[in-house]
Amino acid sequence: MSILSEHMQSALSLARSNRARDKGDDPRAHILLRPVSNDQVSVVCADGTTQTEVLVSGSIEEPMAVAPQLFELVQTLKAGVNVKLAPTDKSTCKVSTGKSRFTLPTVPATNFPLLEGEGSEVIKFSVKAQVLSQAMESASRGLGKADTAKPFTAGILLKCDGKAVYLVGTSGYTLVTVGVGAQVQPGSAAREGVIPEMGVKQIQRLASGATAEDRIEIELGARQVTAKLAGACVRSRLIACAFPPYERVIQVENPFTFEVSRSALLAVLKRVGLFVQDNSPFVTVKAEPLQEEAGAATEWKLTCSVKTPQGECIESIDLAGSSVKPRAGEAAHAQANLNITYLASILDAMPKDSVHVDLGVSTIRVRGTGPAHNVVGISAYYKA
Repeated sequence: MSILSEHMQSALSLARSNRARDKGDDPRAHILLRPVSNDQVSVVCADGTTQTEVLVSGSIEEPMAVAPQLFELVQTLKAGVNVKLAPTDKSTCKVSTGKSRFTLPTVPATNFPLLEGEGSEVIKFSVKAQVLSQAMESASRGLGKADTAKPFTAGILLKCDGKAVYLVGTSGYTLVTVGVGAQVQPGSAAREGVIPEMGVKQIQRLASGATAEDRIEIELGARQVTAKLAGACVRSRLIACAFPPYERVIQVENPFTFEVSRSALLAVLKRVGLFVQDNSPFVTVKAEPLQEEAGAATEWKLTCSVKTPQGECIESIDLAGSSVKPRAGEAAHAQANLNITYLASILDAMPKDSVHVDLGVSTIRVRGTGPAHNVVGISAYYKA
């Protein structure tokens, strides 16, 4: 087998983080190399639930699963060095790089835990790679510590309703949903599945290295999701679980709505948070008129305050009067006690600085203002 060092380095930089961390002769810790054609080699890393495969130029006569030390060895090489591997028996192979010679352990390629595709039982769509990467980052902000009693908290929901595509992440208390522009194959049925953490990370890695115009091809099946870009492919099993009915949660009835600078609000929350206690992480958020003319408010302010044994803090942000929409049929102000950690995590998910905030009776909804990357976050008293 012969592969140029830079091709191997490029492939392993994407695939290697997907391999299992087990040592010894566990095949999941190894790197699978297998022939695709006379001048193309497949480099595969997998951990049993997620698999990353990258095609590179090179040649190999037969498949082999090589010990992970191959990666560290290849990383030390300069560009243009020819890496040659030759099996010696069923448990080792010789590696030559210029004047250097090494012997590495191997395991039978048939023992490698490959994930196979689901054939025709999939729906297909494509998304711009950079949009997908940003959307996954935003949806991940809705996650917290995974709860074994709520398996949906260990990953991100990928949903296609036959026309549009959504990503949703929830901790059980916060929720972030992102609509992404996608080209869905005509006639596709509705389908959804929860991608585990490693699958999310690998798809993000695949997307983050793409150009602005590159599109990732997605295949969503009943048990797996596959993401393809050029000669790279990430395949991940889906978490077997029922995702909570988040669509009902994001519909806030008769909210008090205003537009505010995300960065300004986060700065205020950071200072107010200095006075918050771990056992009582709540702050009071109040929107009220600052100035009125002819019985109608022309200027507004948003006040964040907290009072604990550690001290008291009150901070205000001026709001543009035209952006404030009070609740219909109620007094022209709104107040809520909100978990500062949840609210900050929701604001972190927003890609733009300007956001719309909807204060409901028991929840707060934050909406992004970008048409192509529409993020909706829910926090406060929401509980899945």
